[in-house]
Order: sequence, then C-alpha cells, then structure tokens
Amino acid sequence: MTDIDAMKNAPETAPSEASGGALLGLRLPLTVELGAAQMTLREILEMKPAAIVSLGVSESAPVRLLVNGIHVAEGDLLSDGDRLTFRVKKVDDGTLTVTRLKAGAAPKEVVI
Repeated sequence: MTDIDAMKNAPETAPSEASGGALLGLRLPLTVELGAAQMTLREILEMKPAAIVSLGVSESAPVRLLVNGIHVAEGDLLSDGDRLTFRVKKVDDGTLTVTRLKAGAAPKEVVI
C-alpha cells in the first residue's frame, strides 16, 4: 500500500500517537509557492531561455507552503549558504487535518 492509498483510507480524525498513529509517519509532498501567473498557450510555447515571467507579487510578500496541494502555512524564504530554506511565520490551523490533507487540492486539467 502506498502512502497515498493509506491516506485515502484514513479515518476522518487525526490519529493520536497512543493509537499507533501509522499515518503520522507518512511523507507528504511539500511545495513552496512564490507566486502565480497566467500565460497564453502561445506565450508558453514561444518561451525561450532568459524569458522573464512576472509572478505578480512583491519581493517582501509572504511565501505559501502547500502540503499535498493544500495551503497550510505562510513564511519567508531564507538563504542557508547555497540552499534556500523556508521559515514558517503563520500556520493555518484549520487546514491541518487528515481529512483535508488526504483529499488534496482538486487537480487542474487542461484538455486540448
């Protein structure tokens, strides 16, 4: 059984450490979202190296942390030598439930 299969079959409430909490050991995909943009298909197909895409946010805007496609926190990017790290400044407590995280964000499909 994969981690995702286990999440789909998870109980509706968060497991406790005392009850075994098998789900608490699951590794979930984390995404740090800097900003977003929309482009036409033509613009995307014509994109070349060195192209600049505006993300529509200021340099000081908070960065979003997504877990399984769900927004769960905001924070800042920090430089740690040659690596970027994420410092959590605000956690959206209402999103941190097994039910919410196992559902994930609705996939966006493009049909041509």
